[in-house]
Amino acid sequence: MRRACRGAEREPCADPAHFDVLAFHPLSVGNPDRAAQSSLDVAIADAAKITDLLARARRLGTDLPAGPKPVWVTELNWESSPASAHGVPPARQAVWISRALHRLWVAGVSMAAWQFLVDPYPGVSAREPDGDTVQYPRPAGLYSAGADGNPETAQPKPFLEGFSFPFDPLRVDASTIRVWALLGHARERGLLQRRDRHGGWVTIAHLRAGGDAVLNAVVALRGAVTLRLADAGGRSAPVSLGRLRSAL
Repeated sequence: MRRACRGAEREPCADPAHFDVLAFHPLSVGNPDRAAQSSLDVAIADAAKITDLLARARRLGTDLPAGPKPVWVTELNWESSPASAHGVPPARQAVWISRALHRLWVAGVSMAAWQFLVDPYPGVSAREPDGDTVQYPRPAGLYSAGADGNPETAQPKPFLEGFSFPFDPLRVDASTIRVWALLGHARERGLLQRRDRHGGWVTIAHLRAGGDAVLNAVVALRGAVTLRLADAGGRSAPVSLGRLRSAL
């Protein structure tokens, strides 16, 4: 994509950008609720910087051809623990992935792709300033590499359900929660389940996704709870909610 024209709302643009899709890589190096420290960077939490810019370009007619354009995130990942000493533990990573996908959906992103299906084996190559090539470990795949890097024996990581079945409930107020999830099919039914004091699961609501397979519903529910969502294809990772309002 060529450099888009900049300036005031009414400034003419002699060389507007021509593109079909706007794709970007948000910073995903920590909590997805954390905004970028620099106004020049874009983290998951402030992905609207990109979609707002695209909306402005559309108003000005500086994104050609005219008409709506999808926004894609084509690189998303976190290094996982214990493979990485600085990685994210599985339970937290499942929650972070679901929250990231929820935030990107709210911002108007229509597609998000994970960078590595399988951990790169034996690592990722990078070029040093002196021209030498080095390899460093990058355990940021959805699957652990198999023996000698064989993809046929790769194993799913414990947090995979956070990506394959995103589920991100939020507390709206003391008596209400909002349930957001991405199901496998349009208008599929999901079962909202609550963990009881014995560790079992009790279905408390029958919910249905929309035509885009996104479930976005408000449910009356008080108190601190641990929830999960189940559908015909499986179950989400559990998520715990407190009594205080969730931020998004």
